[in-house]
Amino acid sequence: MRSGRSFHRDCSSRLCKAQAVGIEKDQVTFLPAIAIIIIAACWGLGAHDSQILEGQLVYYQIKVKEYMFWSEVVYFPSTVLTKLALSVMIVRLSTTKVYAYIIWGNMGLLAINLAVCLGIWLAACTPVAALWNENLGYCRNPDGWVIASYTGTVVLAIVDWTCAITPFFLIRGLQMPKRRKVSLQIILGLGIIGSVAGLVRMGYYHSYNTKAYPNESLYNWGQSVIWTAVEGGLGIIACSLPTLRKLVSTYYSGSSREKTNKSTGNTGVIVASS
Repeated sequence: MRSGRSFHRDCSSRLCKAQAVGIEKDQVTFLPAIAIIIIAACWGLGAHDSQILEGQLVYYQIKVKEYMFWSEVVYFPSTVLTKLALSVMIVRLSTTKVYAYIIWGNMGLLAINLAVCLGIWLAACTPVAALWNENLGYCRNPDGWVIASYTGTVVLAIVDWTCAITPFFLIRGLQMPKRRKVSLQIILGLGIIGSVAGLVRMGYYHSYNTKAYPNESLYNWGQSVIWTAVEGGLGIIACSLPTLRKLVSTYYSGSSREKTNKSTGNTGVIVASS
């Protein structure tokens, strides 16, 4: 078994590399997704029904739903890729096959989830545009968008919680200071933050069915999109925290040395002897 010190160095370096890869992948598609959402907002996303011109609600629903669809198609794969990068990092740090098998299972679940959700989104209607405008074609499953959204969010939450809980058992038996052990467990478990926003977002998925829930659809979609942005933003922030660990630790270690020098009367000035 690796010592706590060597594991800490290995964990820190690999964690920062894996998190950096995750940040890059997430930002590449997160920013375009946000840009698409901004365009959707110009078409009424987040507006109350009373703010829409009379007789134009269906038209705005179609336009907003189209932009929301493409933002999901752009953003969802990036979320999966980020979680895959973190899963690979945990597998490389695992000292036992049990934890490795658990994370590999997570990765397989992520891949299946991505394929199923994209398949439902792209194949539910012919052509795809019929998903937001039924007059353009026909839909095999009109509720395909809602089903894929629920499925994708639940699976991502399961993966987040698994990747957050596993490090506690992974690091628990290592020989290292308790504070260092706790800090590593917290850093490795940061992914759980984004899953909370995803679970909150599920409360608005029902509004995607405009036939069953025709009122305040644009407003409810806006709430859903806000939590999507919060989830992505929290994920990027969480991925950035480990890279700041060295900066923070250097600052505090420098402050500690300064306090020690002051308490001992050592000013750091070397007096030449005559």
